[in-house]
Amino acid sequence: MIRLINHGTGDKNIKGMYLDLSFLQQASLGALQELAQALEDFKSRGKIIIAWASGYSQAAWYLAACADRIYMDPMGQVLLPGLGIYRFYYKEASYGEAFVRSSMSENMKKENRRWLNNLWGQYLEEAARRRNLDPIEVAEWIRHYPLACAGEGMRAGQAALEGKLIDGFADGEERQAILHRYFGGASDAMVEAEEYTSLLENENPGTHPNIMVLTLAGEIHEGPSRPYSIGSDSAIEALDTIASDSSVRALVLRLDTGGGSAYASELIRRKLLSLKKQGIHILVSMGGVTASGGYWIATAGDEIWADPGCITGSIGVFTLIPRLEKFTRETLHLNPDGVGTTWMSPQKFGGLDPDPRTLALFQTSVDDTYNQFLTLVGQSRGMGRAQLLPLAEGRVWSGLEAEENGLADHVGSLDDVVRAAADRAGLDQWNTLYYRESLPAPRDMIRQALSLTRGPSSLEKTLVRLFAPVKDFIPKPGQVYALWTP
Repeated sequence: MIRLINHGTGDKNIKGMYLDLSFLQQASLGALQELAQALEDFKSRGKIIIAWASGYSQAAWYLAACADRIYMDPMGQVLLPGLGIYRFYYKEASYGEAFVRSSMSENMKKENRRWLNNLWGQYLEEAARRRNLDPIEVAEWIRHYPLACAGEGMRAGQAALEGKLIDGFADGEERQAILHRYFGGASDAMVEAEEYTSLLENENPGTHPNIMVLTLAGEIHEGPSRPYSIGSDSAIEALDTIASDSSVRALVLRLDTGGGSAYASELIRRKLLSLKKQGIHILVSMGGVTASGGYWIATAGDEIWADPGCITGSIGVFTLIPRLEKFTRETLHLNPDGVGTTWMSPQKFGGLDPDPRTLALFQTSVDDTYNQFLTLVGQSRGMGRAQLLPLAEGRVWSGLEAEENGLADHVGSLDDVVRAAADRAGLDQWNTLYYRESLPAPRDMIRQALSLTRGPSSLEKTLVRLFAPVKDFIPKPGQVYALWTP
């Protein structure tokens, strides 16, 4: 989308832009900031932007604030609920405390408030500035929103108009009149974004040296990538392809991931180091979220950049071991029992509580992985343990905070990182190429999604049925998210 907007910015045949934001419900602040910057550049060429929606979500209104005029259906409303973290707690800090407590700890609340307030402050300041409002005005509007909506009639929309969050109302016919007023001409003078995108596909990259942009997004895991995930095999294959292209002088690695497997993250990091040995400069661009395993990968970069609203850090490790014996005995009335050749044999069964020696091994593994993580970050950022520890232990930081505390070198957009990569490679002229991974066949996608690599045991089938209602809340053991210590 940003490439599309940038192309339109330089296209003399494009006089303006109409944004229908009705279906934009959620987006990371980092992604919104990148899009907003592209829209600002578009406007700087004297081009008009008109925004309309049936109603504005928080993400949609942020982008709409870039427009010259904001319209909304008379039945619509602007909803700005802010940011928050709420979850279920499974028992009467960091990511793992939801499984060992009955409520969020005060230390965790303090940590979460810090970075949430930082991101929310960015949102209010940037959106309000574009509307020529004070952030305090918007905050007060939110605080008094229920009172402003009280009374008869469609007060929600009127409240948005009175608060200067929108400029007017328009239904279907009125919307067409507005477009004609600002852009004129017949309907065939309008080009849909999807149609305009085809122009980018046919662009000739030219003969200059190349800067490659590779995006890795989703959960990090071993093996081939699945839809919306980062498989180490697929990522390494992509990096090998890039390394084999002699025209590539620099790589911009765009990351958007909350973490995943420590081993898969390490495999990708090692491959990045091999590219650096070939003389390819590597700059990391941290998008909406680049935390934990994502930051592990980022340590391979020559420079680390972050969107201001990026969520990063979470330098820590934990694993979860379910204790099912009491549950199976008292709830399912099943009595687990058996024999094995060593004390480790029951581990595969899972129906018995883990042996203390098993717990000790898990703790050793977590500690070793965490120490390796700290070493990588320390070497990458030039920090000693004493300086690094207050930034680690699972703490989360905004992109702005990461620049201040040294976890990032700069804040800036993906375009900023591309220009920095060109500068590091000593290029005055270059082509920016975007790596495209070929999609697997539909049958392979289904197999990967279902993980049909082996037949599940009867116990696994039982557990899948039992935990199906809460499976989305439970991370996979052994993956890198955050460190929990009692």
